[in-house]
Amino acid sequence: MNNFISIPTDNGIEDEARKWHEEHGFVTRVDGIRVGNEREQFVGTVGEIGCCEFFGVPWPKLSDPLDYGYDFVYAMLCVDAKTAARHVPPHPNYVHTVYKRQYDKLSADAYVFLTFIEGLHRLVLCGWLYHEEVRERGLFFAAGSKVVNDSGHEIVYETDRWQIEYRNMRPVHDLKMLDEYKDRDGGEDEAGVV
Repeated sequence: MNNFISIPTDNGIEDEARKWHEEHGFVTRVDGIRVGNEREQFVGTVGEIGCCEFFGVPWPKLSDPLDYGYDFVYAMLCVDAKTAARHVPPHPNYVHTVYKRQYDKLSADAYVFLTFIEGLHRLVLCGWLYHEEVRERGLFFAAGSKVVNDSGHEIVYETDRWQIEYRNMRPVHDLKMLDEYKDRDGGEDEAGVV
């Protein structure tokens, strides 16, 4: 059983992402590192906007072409949406990647992991983790590591990274509950964990 949540993206989310990229082009992080090609950045923007829609927070400030290390604030956490494009729906054994360079330099408290199925115009929220849980729940691969993917092809990783299986992530509904606890108490979430 998985706890994935699927939302449509052909309801203005994809159009807004295209519009932003037509106006601004590539995003540059505050540390000057370019992040992904145009398609990868489009996919990331779809994920950011869709995530904000799901959590009921304002869309990211797409007028600002700098990336400050998180995409939105929810339940008093700075959250970074990590979106991967796939041609098929995700499964619990699929992995998502967090690059060590990003992990070390960016200011996110938590990550939401998403899959964008472009041909189906669907965004699947697969799970989330606190920042420190990436190291605890993921497998670390150093630059130069060789792995064989599901189709039998050998891949050599160019950069240090963690890969986390979706089954090892917290369900997205648990993150949504953090804000409900805060609202119910009228103040801060005391425990900060689910």
